[in-house]
Amino acid sequence: MSSPCFEIWLLWHFENRTSWTGATELSRLLRKQGFSGKSMPEGFPYEKYPEAMSHASRCEEAKVKHAPPNPHSSVPQLISALLNAYGHRL
Repeated sequence: MSSPCFEIWLLWHFENRTSWTGATELSRLLRKQGFSGKSMPEGFPYEKYPEAMSHASRCEEAKVKHAPPNPHSSVPQLISALLNAYGHRL
């Protein structure tokens, strides 16, 4: 689960965003990074997933409270589980 939507995970590859973010604002921020609609920009920094995971964890550490938590994503837990399943460490 992600809030406001999955795209928060994509934004965390570029910046540390811990404040409440609406879907419209998130779309605007992603357009600045080269996103257009649901298309991934060429050269998306997939290799920056550790930074994205760190940015996501700062929201958890700060115990940012909203209903539902925003921003938030379970994607880091998924990536950790996949890396552990395949014997990789972060």
